[in-house]
Amino acid sequence: MRRLFGRLTGLIAILALLGCFAATNAVAAKDLAIDKVGVLDGVSYKIKVPKNWNKILLMYAHGYHRLDPPILVPLGVESVFGSTVEEGLLSKGYALAASSYRNGGWAVKEGIEDTKNLTKFFTMHVKKPKRTILWGSSMGSVVTLKSIEKYPNIYDGAIALSHIGAGTSRTFDMALSVALSYKVALGWPEFWGNVGNLRDNLDFETEVAPVLMTQVQEPTNFGKFEFIRLVNHLPSEGFYEGQVPFNLWLFGDMLFATCGRAELEARAGGPVAQNLNHIYTLTDDEKLHLAGLDVDADKLLSKMNKQTRIEADPLARNYLKEYADFSGELERPVLTIQPKGDGMTPPANSTVYRATVEASGASDFLVQTYTNGNMHVVFAPEQVYAAFEAMNYWLDTGNQPGDEFFPMEHGFDNSYVPSDWPQPAE
Repeated sequence: MRRLFGRLTGLIAILALLGCFAATNAVAAKDLAIDKVGVLDGVSYKIKVPKNWNKILLMYAHGYHRLDPPILVPLGVESVFGSTVEEGLLSKGYALAASSYRNGGWAVKEGIEDTKNLTKFFTMHVKKPKRTILWGSSMGSVVTLKSIEKYPNIYDGAIALSHIGAGTSRTFDMALSVALSYKVALGWPEFWGNVGNLRDNLDFETEVAPVLMTQVQEPTNFGKFEFIRLVNHLPSEGFYEGQVPFNLWLFGDMLFATCGRAELEARAGGPVAQNLNHIYTLTDDEKLHLAGLDVDADKLLSKMNKQTRIEADPLARNYLKEYADFSGELERPVLTIQPKGDGMTPPANSTVYRATVEASGASDFLVQTYTNGNMHVVFAPEQVYAAFEAMNYWLDTGNQPGDEFFPMEHGFDNSYVPSDWPQPAE
């Protein structure tokens, strides 16, 4: 019997991704000049400054959380494994700060403003830093990449991890594609709303996950899930079975195809995603693979391509683009680091972002590298430290950091070339 994935407990991990994360606090209080949790304009924040402060402020933009009001996250990479990154950065002399944002969900607008406000607050009420480096992961990368375009006078450089460089509109168009492929392969529950216009209060844990849990336990559905995976160019590793918590892409991608998109539709005031110019395809080898699983790929593709009339509400679409797609017009250095096996923010994001920056004539302000990781928003501490060493070298010398800053022994792969984005731009 073919199983779709071996550990359904991975679902719990996906929910943990969208909930609370535990910060490590191994740096003793006696080594900190400031260790403060406060509220600024109704928004919670954290600030930590070591006694050996090197006058560099690292302002962190956290990723997606559905909790509202949101929780305060670690001052570094988010991981339910716990993180030694915060401890390590403090020991190296960096000051750290992060805002919780004023609400949960796709809070890019709020993240941009609340992070900017906290940066100004630090300068006024702590001390003006020598430089401020903005960094963020997952949805926080959208906050980071948009902020460095809007506020080059506030931030000296930016680092985006597990980034969404393709921008919000392409990302949620891809989420629509996942939803549509699910619909033609397995059907679409009416109580979820329309595939292009979801019910605003759709809940993942009580309404979507139970349906998925039933379907994945049926061995004859394997070929249908393979169709969903292949037509959306999603990696096989971690799609059905993987280590807790982050590489169970089937549930993670379906969450954003349904409830994540529903939350954004409610925020934006209407349907946000569309597929007007899409043509869904598979290779001959993929069709042959699916035929061996009793799936008629051409039939399912035909059903998808007959439904390429889904159009976003114009005002909602404008909100989507503002929060945020990117112009690529950079005045400050930007470093992106992407795990090669990330199935939630796939490496093709780097392809799109580079093309956007090149089109604006700002290639001198962009460096991209990759890790051998296969999880989302999980980086070895050495990889994070290398990122800041590279950025500080860049800011100190004006020279782009080379491959020597991202060594193989730390899990980097500087020869990797990501694929193209699987669906066209507008």
